[in-house]
Amino acid sequence: MPLARTFGAALVVGCIDEDKAQAQAITRARKLAIAERSHDILTKKYGVEPEDIIFDALVFPVGTGDQNYIGSGVETIEGIRLIKERLPRCKTILGVSTCRSAFRRQGARC
Repeated sequence: MPLARTFGAALVVGCIDEDKAQAQAITRARKLAIAERSHDILTKKYGVEPEDIIFDALVFPVGTGDQNYIGSGVETIEGIRLIKERLPRCKTILGVSTCRSAFRRQGARC
């Protein structure tokens, strides 16, 4: 944080935490909870402006057919909607790097 503040950097925060069973959030509620907790730590403890926080809701590979991730695409979209609604001064981003590796295993191209 000191370096980010010194150089005026924005911060990309993934919806992931120290939970050993499921570190990366799958459900919209968990994505929002992690974003809100991160927002509070960054703004209250470190004085980061909300406009300098960018949340990545971290999509799971939806094209693999893995039963654990059925519906995770919808959960991600709704998680983003909730983050934007509850933390309107923050930004969101969604990486699609998972798309390439997930669909490649299925023989498709992104």
